[in-house]
Amino acid sequence: METLLYIDSCTRPAPESRSATLGREFLNEYTLLHPGTTVERVVLRDRDLHPYGIAEVNARVEHITKKEFNVPMFALARQFAAADKIIIVAPFWDCSFPAMLKIYFEHVCVQDVTFGYDATGQIGLCRASALAYITTSGGCYDFCSGMNAMEMATPAIRAMAMMYGIPRCQFTSAEGLDIEGNDPAVIMEQAATTARRHAGEF
Repeated sequence: METLLYIDSCTRPAPESRSATLGREFLNEYTLLHPGTTVERVVLRDRDLHPYGIAEVNARVEHITKKEFNVPMFALARQFAAADKIIIVAPFWDCSFPAMLKIYFEHVCVQDVTFGYDATGQIGLCRASALAYITTSGGCYDFCSGMNAMEMATPAIRAMAMMYGIPRCQFTSAEGLDIEGNDPAVIMEQAATTARRHAGEF
């Protein structure tokens, strides 16, 4: 049975959050097409995650050195590493994504759980065959290409996927939602159609 990890990095739930709304369209279609999938949800706004300070860094190093990978502080990393596919939903904030997602990655980046090293250098240890990133933005940043200098979210996601050993990234977005003269309802409906199509390809 396939395990799908769904990471909600939105500050508000759907329908208040446009990103969460788009993510829901994707997830609903995917589970409809794959009814045997087990969905594990991580809603970051409901988690009390904090950036790593010196105490957390020292504890992480000590546990890794002792190969104590079943400790509670590595629970998110173990869950991430074990997922067959991963969906991340986040709005476009400050040229990237909300801080809660960066903090989540700090908790997930655990040597010998999600990544490691061998004689060739760094290697990814995650099981996932694909990662989908779903986002919305008020402006237009061409998320799928990753070529806009103001858009640093998708390059970061691609880099993290490479670090974790996830071979394929897929991007779905609704853009230009706040540009004067645009109809956000029409844009969201078009993006929902794309999200459902992408779910079928994921």
